[in-house]
Amino acid sequence: MSELNVEIDLAKCLTQHGFVRHMNEIFQFPGDFWNAVSVVDSGMQDLGWIAERRINITLVNLNKAKKKPNDGPNHGLK
Repeated sequence: MSELNVEIDLAKCLTQHGFVRHMNEIFQFPGDFWNAVSVVDSGMQDLGWIAERRINITLVNLNKAKKKPNDGPNHGLK
């Protein structure tokens, strides 16, 4: 069985735009990708364009994505 191993760097996902851009870089959404969180959500429910049947995802820099009180507007995904 073919596998795809993916590493998602949450430090690149601190804003919605950064999240959408990083997901598109990793999963290479089809041409009708609209650069919106809702499209990423629906795209992640149907990964039919990816040839591999198994996808292993590793999240890194989780501590960067956790929003904490008084971290300011640019810390954590909103």
